[in-house]
Amino acid sequence: MRTAIELKEIRRETRLALNQDGLDEIMVGLSLGIMAIFFLDFRLSIALVAGCAIQILVKPACRRRITYPRVGYAQLHEARGKGKARTVLLLAVALVMIGIGLFFVSQLRWLLPPYLGIILAGLAIAGVHGSTHIFDYSIAGLFLISGLLGLWLISLGSDPGVATAVQGWGLAVVLIPIGIAKLIRFLQRYPEPVEQK
Repeated sequence: MRTAIELKEIRRETRLALNQDGLDEIMVGLSLGIMAIFFLDFRLSIALVAGCAIQILVKPACRRRITYPRVGYAQLHEARGKGKARTVLLLAVALVMIGIGLFFVSQLRWLLPPYLGIILAGLAIAGVHGSTHIFDYSIAGLFLISGLLGLWLISLGSDPGVATAVQGWGLAVVLIPIGIAKLIRFLQRYPEPVEQK
């Protein structure tokens, strides 16, 4: 019988192994790139829905097609359903926080970039909880720095919505290539298994 400590270590190692595929970075980059459209025109809230759909629908489908055939898939009994529920909960909290922030920040629009940076950093830290890799936490730092860069753009005269959109696109430009590099390394390290007849 496995102890709770052993199961926790197995979960941590599994999470680290799955994070090698680069899909997290690619999908977050795509989501932010699409969601950035919303900050140009707040009436385009469909961009938020599309960005969330990438995380909720596209990333799991990619994992089933790319990652699981190469490294396997196991669902621990205690964790059944918690992963998807946690993702949905984190995205819902982020959207609520963005909504509340937009309501209160409507008079202080210049706070949009740091607000978005703080929310993204919080989600990143929650997502890598228990990781021992500095890279996982450096992504949270990248999100915080992007908020400061958004403030800098506003100080140069950019509209806060435009600065926040540029922040999202800038993060996408950084995250997607990182994810692609990780994915290429993952595919080389774990070639697709040959089907046995």
